[in-house]
Amino acid sequence: MAKADGSGPQFSVARVYVDAELQSLLRLAPVVDAVTVEAPTVHLTHTGKGQYDIDDIVQRLKAPTDEPAGEPLRFAVYNVTLSGGSVDYTDQALKGPPRQHTLRELQLSVPFLSNFDSQRDVLVEPRLAFVLNGSAFDTAAQGTPFAQTRQGEAQLKISQFDLKPYLSYLPAGLPVQPQSAVVDAELKIGFVQQPQTAVTLSGVVTVSQLAVADAAGAPLLAVDTVRTELTDVRPLEQRVTLGAVDITNPRLQVLRARNGRLNLELGGAGAAKSAPKTGAARADTTGAAGQNGTKTPAVAKPWALALERLALHGGRVDWQDQQTPAKLALTELELTAQGLHWPMDQAVRAELSAALPAGKTSARLTLQAEGTDQQGSAQATVNDLPLALADPYLATWLEPTVRGLLDAELGAQWTGDKL
Repeated sequence: MAKADGSGPQFSVARVYVDAELQSLLRLAPVVDAVTVEAPTVHLTHTGKGQYDIDDIVQRLKAPTDEPAGEPLRFAVYNVTLSGGSVDYTDQALKGPPRQHTLRELQLSVPFLSNFDSQRDVLVEPRLAFVLNGSAFDTAAQGTPFAQTRQGEAQLKISQFDLKPYLSYLPAGLPVQPQSAVVDAELKIGFVQQPQTAVTLSGVVTVSQLAVADAAGAPLLAVDTVRTELTDVRPLEQRVTLGAVDITNPRLQVLRARNGRLNLELGGAGAAKSAPKTGAARADTTGAAGQNGTKTPAVAKPWALALERLALHGGRVDWQDQQTPAKLALTELELTAQGLHWPMDQAVRAELSAALPAGKTSARLTLQAEGTDQQGSAQATVNDLPLALADPYLATWLEPTVRGLLDAELGAQWTGDKL
């Protein structure tokens, strides 16, 4: 595949071998016993400001379509191997001569990738290995032979991987600008063929020193650590189960500009215009045919998400309103929540507490809630809240100033769409 300017190859591959099975015709979906890719080579150039020499290809792939969305393609691909892969990355955006990054000796072995059951012989064990800018990386594969147990496991460990040198290569036009992040991870990738074919991901991922700026480059979010326990993640089955997410010392800067826009409005005004058109989902290729030869419309399978525990410690939210002189801060923010599921088929229990400093005093806010989106209750308490905090917003309509301290206990219950 040539580059857009014809100066040389953008992508090349020495050999691709595919062993497809007759079962593909019976299932009306691809069933492949083996895929071998030898010596794939990619040349990529960063021309600056998040622009790449493949942007013409990306734009064509992103072209809008009027076709209604349907279910993901059903497939079963076994014994995937890639050998001798290489990537040459040229950075022309920096001052001075272009900077070169290289990925060499890429080796990838995947026993299977399948979103439906199709028992086939598995001959390869999971592995990922490569040399990045001269540094070798290799995973450890464990497990008994697939021929005996039809299961295997690959382990991946990452220690103090600093993403900051690579963040400048993110595409242009992102609604937020990541500034820094350090990743630690211990992951297990499991491949199981009995009783069902499944690819599972489990382990712990920790992101520290996280900093994000808004679209204008101003500080938006900073977090000391985000630790996530992956209990059972099955991407091909669209199921994600997380044991716990612990967030330590998050700091959020919320700004309302003079034009009324919030720096949290990631999509902007054009988001609604660029949203894809919706319509009836296309029929699944394996769906039953109805009368007159038409197929029954299929509904895309939703993702199932579960988070057993969410904990946030030492949080802070700063609010600045450029339309008024208002500046507020929510400090000592603590949040715990249990049983977060989507679809929301069971009650969520949540507790929140925070302080609202105001001069020499500090108000205390607490909230307890339990329920689902259809039924539940909540109780909130406010102690020593200075009414003077409302002055910047009441001054337009109320000439006398308001002073005093507010104490309140509030309760709410909801059933269906009734509060």
